[in-house]
Amino acid sequence: GGDWNVYDNMRGMHGDFLSRAALLEWDTSDAEDATTNRIAITSTGFKIDNYGANRSYIYMAIRRPDQSVPTAGTSVFQAHTYTGDGSTRLQSLNITPDMVINLSRNVSGDSPSINDRVRGSGKEMYTSGTGGQSSYPSQGLQLDHTNAIEVQDYRDTNTKNYLNLCWKRANGYFDIVAYSGNGSTQNITHNLGAAPEMMWIKRYDTTGSWMVYHKGLNGGTNPEQYVFYLHDPQGPDQSTQVWNSTAPTSSVFSVGNNNAVNNSSGKYVAYLFATVAGVSKVGSYTSTIDGSGNGTNQTIDCGFTNGARFVFIKRSDGAGDWVIFDSTRGITTNSDPHYRLNQVYTEDSDAYVDIEPHSSGFIVNPGSVHVGGDTQGQTYVFYAIA
Repeated sequence: GGDWNVYDNMRGMHGDFLSRAALLEWDTSDAEDATTNRIAITSTGFKIDNYGANRSYIYMAIRRPDQSVPTAGTSVFQAHTYTGDGSTRLQSLNITPDMVINLSRNVSGDSPSINDRVRGSGKEMYTSGTGGQSSYPSQGLQLDHTNAIEVQDYRDTNTKNYLNLCWKRANGYFDIVAYSGNGSTQNITHNLGAAPEMMWIKRYDTTGSWMVYHKGLNGGTNPEQYVFYLHDPQGPDQSTQVWNSTAPTSSVFSVGNNNAVNNSSGKYVAYLFATVAGVSKVGSYTSTIDGSGNGTNQTIDCGFTNGARFVFIKRSDGAGDWVIFDSTRGITTNSDPHYRLNQVYTEDSDAYVDIEPHSSGFIVNPGSVHVGGDTQGQTYVFYAIA
């Protein structure tokens, strides 16, 4: 005898046993039970704990829907703004997000936070620091809704303004993988459907640096031997131990014996990004500043037709903040609102750190070390979404 147990990733089937997967029993009238956890998802299926050892089971598993390559950025990304009212409520979206970056536009001292479906609702990590995930099951963001997120009091302070940057997983565009470290080297299977061109990896069960791979590091030559830190404005470090000196492929990425990506007892999450023609672009550029200190505006052609709705820029040959822009708040010819993900920072808007719209992507202006360059030869990496 045994009940018919049902789990799904909308109600909280996560990537490890640290979170509780909500259980329904098809043969009973009981409410769902999230007090114990017997199952967790993997990139190739699922895993179970040792409860019920030496017993026989049958199962049925269904993959995530919509494995097609996206043809429009609006189907896989949305920037959403709202004003808090101190309540718990749904924010309607055009997509069902798998990752949300929540930013407080005018709350001083509030760090940008990341929530994702693989780790579970209310599991926040902060991009400006190295701490593990914080659990706010009844205060943070809840992802168990279709075309919506639920904001609760911690992310809905009365009269304060917020921005949600929302990604949906899609073939060739974006994927999320949770994995356990082994302290040596290992290949991690993913379902991006393309070789990742940018990766953010974070240990979430305890303190650990945000480790970033980008194909534009070191001018695109052996980028797998270099690493950025999302929480830190410093330039890249050279290391063979982070990515195991191995370029990612369309099926796996490799991690070495660096504790920030592969401690033997560590729990990790990886966010994987790639270029989809006309939808997203992972790339790099060099400042137009010449030897005399003069420069001109530079068009960054992403292959888009209606311009970029989201832009993420980091200087790649030295120190510079991780700066983000979005068209919901404004990518215009004036000074645009922007964030710096590596800082506990409210929204800023100044001409010194600014970009301009262009139908093919965006325009950077010389004079800023963070986006356009103030010295000859400065290099930058970026990620943009149409």
